[in-house]
Amino acid sequence: MSNSKRPDESISRIVFWPFWFAGRFLVGMLFLSIFALIIAIWVHKAQYEFSLDGVKQPVTPAYMVEVNRRSMEHSANAWLSDKAANAMYVIYFKMTGVHALALNPTGQGGQGFLARAVEHNPDAVAVAMLAARLFGIRAANVILSLPLILLVVMLASVDGLTERIIRRECGGHESDTQFRVAKKFAYTLLPPVVGLVYLCLPMDISLGAVLLPALIITAVLVRTKLKYYKKYI
Repeated sequence: MSNSKRPDESISRIVFWPFWFAGRFLVGMLFLSIFALIIAIWVHKAQYEFSLDGVKQPVTPAYMVEVNRRSMEHSANAWLSDKAANAMYVIYFKMTGVHALALNPTGQGGQGFLARAVEHNPDAVAVAMLAARLFGIRAANVILSLPLILLVVMLASVDGLTERIIRRECGGHESDTQFRVAKKFAYTLLPPVVGLVYLCLPMDISLGAVLLPALIITAVLVRTKLKYYKKYI
């Protein structure tokens, strides 16, 4: 009666899991980058204001330039952040022709819908361009923080498994509720918080202010999940 309801993982999934993880990471970053551009244009058009040095300011090209500058100053690796920012800009604006249209709206087939949109919304286009660069800078910071995230999760896992062994040897009480809650939220809190707040919102915020609280809560949830882990749940 030990047959599992889940099919065994294929050998290819086990062998090529790094590529599987990298592919999902890149797809997630692609969708987040598109979402970041949409949010930047939307808050600009809606005239939302964000705090900068304690002063509420609208999301204008000048505001985005300052946020980009500050994010670059706080970057752990300025070279990588600059390369990532340039890559995002090339993908979304140079390869699509928006960069050329912004420089010369009347040329390069300037009678089309895209050309008219660029010509009639210069500030929105500039905000989107700077938002793409900001996303690249912050994405590089997130990538550089992955070793820290993995280390914290690994330490929480080891501590949780140790607590599980102690609990089982000492005849401690089990808690299905704590296990199920921790299992549900252990890996669903950190990605949305970092992705939506840090990567997508065009505001002056440091990675540490977003990552550390979410990472601490995630570590507690991972520890709780493994502490009350039951093989046949």
